[in-house]
Amino acid sequence: MTKEILIADIIDEVEEWTQFFGLIPDELIEWDMSHSLGKCTDFEIEQYECVTEVARHILQELVEEVVLDLYSSS
Repeated sequence: MTKEILIADIIDEVEEWTQFFGLIPDELIEWDMSHSLGKCTDFEIEQYECVTEVARHILQELVEEVVLDLYSSS
């Protein structure tokens, strides 16, 4: 990345920030939540991650229980 490209990127970013001048925090939060990678009501990725983690914990508990049962019965 050249120095000119870096400077142009910084200028673009600062110019984008100027649109937020004078907004109250609630307006900033509302803008951010509606313009980020996902809307504040779109939790499909987080839902998948949570379901996967819960399923992994359940499976781990079941495996541990079966191992303990097999160990204690022998």
